[in-house]
Amino acid sequence: MQFLLERINTYTLNRSRVYIIPTKLGFIYTGILFTIFLIGLTYTNNQTLIIAFWMLTVFLIQMLKTHSLIDKFKFSKIEIENSYAQEKIEASVNNNRDTENLNFELVNADKETLPINTLSLARGVYQFKKLKVYTTGHFKLFYCWRFIKINKKLYIYPQKDSFKLEDILNRSNMKDNQDEDFKEHILYTNDLPSSRINWKIYAKNNALLWKKFESDSLEIKHLDLNLVKGDFELKIKKISYLVHHYHKYKISWSLEINGIYLQSSFGHEHFINSLKLLSEASQ
Repeated sequence: MQFLLERINTYTLNRSRVYIIPTKLGFIYTGILFTIFLIGLTYTNNQTLIIAFWMLTVFLIQMLKTHSLIDKFKFSKIEIENSYAQEKIEASVNNNRDTENLNFELVNADKETLPINTLSLARGVYQFKKLKVYTTGHFKLFYCWRFIKINKKLYIYPQKDSFKLEDILNRSNMKDNQDEDFKEHILYTNDLPSSRINWKIYAKNNALLWKKFESDSLEIKHLDLNLVKGDFELKIKKISYLVHHYHKYKISWSLEINGIYLQSSFGHEHFINSLKLLSEASQ
């Protein structure tokens, strides 16, 4: 029964109406063809008429071939990777099989079309209802297209920006002087508070090492959009930066945005759920 339903769905997807019209080059070609045909009729010139009929044959063959490219295309799936704002989105149709000479556009709920290979969107959640498949064929004489129903949700995460951790938190809530809680030294990066740098080691071997404590991974961080300074989008970017930071260092965090609460946890799934919540956030 499941197999039968899949076959019916596939058949329905691939039975959408195909549209075809001449391109600008196609109209020019038609004009030249009609002119040559009229000259042949006017002067009863058989060679001119043969050229006209030959051009007509080429025109009709190209029309059928262009139509066939779209009509015979069998849609199976579309894959779109969630991405970050202002970054190119990775997408593919049928794993790029049987898509030579074909182009694709996504159509959202507002009937706006977005080219699938040049997508770069602002933060948010996008719902795509249709996939537009189109081509101009080998000779570019015809523009042929069709729409295929899909249901794809795309999350665009907040744009990746770099911040100073202490600037976001106003003051670092990481412990600085608890040597009894010391765990290890790690290489210092710009997103870590400079107060934790071990300057004694730096003076000896010129290496910037950062003191990490056991409590860094045990303490649960609570991220609340209302506690961060800046306009709405800047707040979202700062919270996103903290989510990336805590995920990187395996620190548990909870997240609260506009009354929506995400319970404390850590790991990849919690990381993705946090980014999705940030994508959906509205002012």
